[in-house]
Amino acid sequence: MKQEFKVPAAEIQQRISRIQTELQEKEIDGLFIVQRVDLFYFSGTAQNGFLYIPAEGDPLLFIKKYIPRARDESSIKDIIEIKSIKEVPRLIADVYEGLPQCLGFELDVVPVNDFNFYRGLFPDTTCVDGSPLIRKIRMIKSPWEIDQMKATAEVSCRTFEYARDNIRPGYTEMEFASMFEAFARKLGHGGKLRVRDYQTEGYPWHVLSGKSG
Repeated sequence: MKQEFKVPAAEIQQRISRIQTELQEKEIDGLFIVQRVDLFYFSGTAQNGFLYIPAEGDPLLFIKKYIPRARDESSIKDIIEIKSIKEVPRLIADVYEGLPQCLGFELDVVPVNDFNFYRGLFPDTTCVDGSPLIRKIRMIKSPWEIDQMKATAEVSCRTFEYARDNIRPGYTEMEFASMFEAFARKLGHGGKLRVRDYQTEGYPWHVLSGKSG
């Protein structure tokens, strides 16, 4: 049985420390993460929730669901279960004795209507674009990340080799797609492709053939 994937606590802490350095240099009091890939990058979980990273101090991870899994996956110390995002400003104020004066958002991916809603939760806060800081942090890969990229490439290579060696006349596209999806999943593939777009998940198992392919 393959070992359950988990981002090491030291990796998460390093990412938090680096983004906090950037926030301090730009005089931004905090960063509010809503996009799922960034949430996973900075917390280690992709459960339904939000992450607040202050320029100084420990981050707060707010989870709508599923809280037991979030606590199992994430090394963030302070994980708070919420029923509504409208609870978040009060909880931030309680922990940090006030709300941030300047708050960063992922404005390169968050839709305008969603951003206006989030901004309405912090009416007295100046909201700025924090996405350049996130991209700057993420473009420099740690040794652990490079190892994961190598392992992912190995899964990809083995899956395409399996497809090449096992394709036969008579399979439907769906049948063959299910075969190499099952093979890849046995190697540890998660079954989805998440990209740094707003809550976008790609389907990676397309098999196309014939004139219409």
